[in-house]
Amino acid sequence: MNTAQLIDRSKTIFSDLEKVNNNLFKGKLPIEDKIAGIYYLNFNQEISENDFEELQYKYLAEEFYSQEESLQWNIYMLFINSNVTEELKLKILTDEKYARKLIFTSDEFLDYFELENSKQTNLPDIVSAWKQELNSVGLQELYSSASNEGIIRNFIQNTSPKVVEKPIKSLEHVPIIEKISSISLKDNY
Repeated sequence: MNTAQLIDRSKTIFSDLEKVNNNLFKGKLPIEDKIAGIYYLNFNQEISENDFEELQYKYLAEEFYSQEESLQWNIYMLFINSNVTEELKLKILTDEKYARKLIFTSDEFLDYFELENSKQTNLPDIVSAWKQELNSVGLQELYSSASNEGIIRNFIQNTSPKVVEKPIKSLEHVPIIEKISSISLKDNY
């Protein structure tokens, strides 16, 4: 996808998308009529260390210090389809001054903002599974407060105390949330 097409798609993702300079755009990511982040989109094909430093101090520093506290930590600089050396890529991605920085191909950029529906699955109760396995071989004391020395001695002598099953408590009185349909962000989120 070429830069013009990516900019057109960006207009559907961000509100107030504005051109800052030839290859740099700024937009706001709205979530339920609130600004969740400020994004700088850099479409410059070649990025040098000097270019990066200029962007950092000319745009990001000013943006960082002009924002209220809730947005100060939600500023992003995205490099899209940029040719970046591995050394500079590492520097950009680990630099935490003023904004979070990410480097994308055009497809990665579009995928990043694509919301996916999660598939609900029931996760296994791994703790119960481990306890059953330990019980089956006489090592139930391992999840107790007994000393390791005592556990080993009891296991070797086959005198490990048996597990007394506790009655299962009824949880019928506890409300169950089937689905979260929305989350509202407060002004001070």
